[in-house]
Amino acid sequence: MEGKGDISVVLTLYKRPEMLLRQLEAVENQTIKPKEIFLFQDHISNGIYTIELEEEIKKRFTAIRICSENVGVWGRFVYANEVATCPYVAVFDDDTIPGKRWFENCMSHMEKKEAIYATIGVGLQQNADYPNKGFFRVGWGEPCDEAVEVDFG
Repeated sequence: MEGKGDISVVLTLYKRPEMLLRQLEAVENQTIKPKEIFLFQDHISNGIYTIELEEEIKKRFTAIRICSENVGVWGRFVYANEVATCPYVAVFDDDTIPGKRWFENCMSHMEKKEAIYATIGVGLQQNADYPNKGFFRVGWGEPCDEAVEVDFG
């Protein structure tokens, strides 16, 4: 199942710029290549530092949005909705490094069951106890052999 897929990717750059190159390479080296890769850089509002990207890295993205104010976690999803042209969209947090066959696995599972697939999922056992207890994590630190239904990912 190698080749170019109908997948748009949005990488998020926030407080972990040291992860960006590793993350970008992991996305570029998927067995199913994304059609387009976007970068969403949310504004860091603490005034301590700014993130500057080298031109060689910038050229590897289809487009880049750098926010002038902090728009929060949902801003990247709004951006994905505005720019993605593919039927499948992958939005990654800035600490997520997908395995080499992650897109391939997602596409394979999508053929069986349409769903939202995530690199980590949380299943709730007792809603009132979350986030202190009453939940389980899937995909955190070790791969899953099968898709697992969770409450959010």
